[in-house]
Amino acid sequence: MHSLKELSTQSNQNLLELSSLSANDVIAIYERILELLGRDEGFERNVDLISPLLAMPMAGRSALLPTISRVCWQYLYNPRLDVNLLVEASSQFKFECRSKLSYLEAWYINNARLDAETALYLEFLGQLQCFLRRVKEIPSNDYVSLLELTPDEIDQSWLAQLEIEAPAVDDDGQKYHSYFSSLKKRYQEVPSLTVLDSLTFVLEVLDQGVGTINSATIKKLQHCTIPIQKSAKSEVYSTFNDLNPRLSYLMTFVYLSYLVSSDITDTFQDLVPSSINVHFKSFELPPLAKPKEYTIEDQHSRHEKLITLQYRVLEIIDSCVVHEIGEIFKLSETSETSPVLKKSKTTLCETLLASLIFSLICAEHYQDLVFRCHSHLVYEIISQILNSPDARTHRWVLLINLANDICYGDLRYIKTFINLFHNQINRDPSVMNDELVSSGLQFFIDTFKPKQDYSMMYQQDDADLVISAVQYKHLYS
Repeated sequence: MHSLKELSTQSNQNLLELSSLSANDVIAIYERILELLGRDEGFERNVDLISPLLAMPMAGRSALLPTISRVCWQYLYNPRLDVNLLVEASSQFKFECRSKLSYLEAWYINNARLDAETALYLEFLGQLQCFLRRVKEIPSNDYVSLLELTPDEIDQSWLAQLEIEAPAVDDDGQKYHSYFSSLKKRYQEVPSLTVLDSLTFVLEVLDQGVGTINSATIKKLQHCTIPIQKSAKSEVYSTFNDLNPRLSYLMTFVYLSYLVSSDITDTFQDLVPSSINVHFKSFELPPLAKPKEYTIEDQHSRHEKLITLQYRVLEIIDSCVVHEIGEIFKLSETSETSPVLKKSKTTLCETLLASLIFSLICAEHYQDLVFRCHSHLVYEIISQILNSPDARTHRWVLLINLANDICYGDLRYIKTFINLFHNQINRDPSVMNDELVSSGLQFFIDTFKPKQDYSMMYQQDDADLVISAVQYKHLYS
């Protein structure tokens, strides 16, 4: 197994030879490099990861677009890489700037597991090419013109990595110096957090319960997910147990996901389904001292940071859900107190499903790309929960009961559950041979969407079109 330092050295010397490899082989090499980049600091800062990709034959270039895009994103957002290499490589770009992506769209196509449409990668790379070419046309001491080139967060993140200092000799210079310093603080501050630091801070946030999570806290939580995801599971679990938490490791992040979802719901002036809230009443604590991050006033792009944090938390849940649920079920089979444990595992599954459904509902407030990425991940997690031969029926019944409770309270979520059921049945068609599950699903359909075909996604009838109340709150607020 090569370290990133070895790979980066090879990149500067030999990666141009990648042109002799197939696109799939190149993608596999770069996936490994990007994986190591997230956790290994022992490498050359001037590693050129872009030129070898651009040197690939045009015939295989389209398959490499997601990889090229993600590498460019790393140069924008990883302060351990020299962004000037991206500037130099941009002269080799042959993309067109047709339209601009939002920050969230750019984040998801470069960070989520689900590959986006080719057109989105082309738009991002074309957008980046146009910006970098304009920057190269500006003299390095023309600070005011540089200031005017920062219309959005993607462009700002690039400027934050430039190693220049503006003279404070006049108003324009001082203005730029102040703005540039704030950019560096926002994008270059990468705290060095250990697994212990990260888990401790997560537990401190949980102690605060439901409420507004400010941008400084969200940002630190995002950084906390990195060592938790990248470290060995044995180290993470050992460190977590030494903290003597009142929740299990899995339920810690299930509750964090719920808190983030609650904040998103409040941000969009929506209501939390009461059938979800009831599962988390027992988690509430009396007011405790707040971490210092809660005192920092910074609400910059908070709703965007919340949903990307939510995605990272879901990835952590995905990494441990099978193991933790499996251990509890094994224990219930051998323990003399099995009735108590049977109740515990039911409560665990109900709470877990409620948190996952809540995150799915919250993602509907964002762009279609965001929702597709979130739903893909949530569907994967729920599939792992449901597809256990010894408990499949029981868990399906819990999910159907939750769907009934939520939809009785708010008909807007009928579509959410029909599409969820459709996805899970496609993954495991044999579940329809289970009489209890099939009858439960049929009852849901007969109640909320008669004549709906499970082989099709939800289709809205014009006669009973459901509109979003949030879009019309200004009429009656």
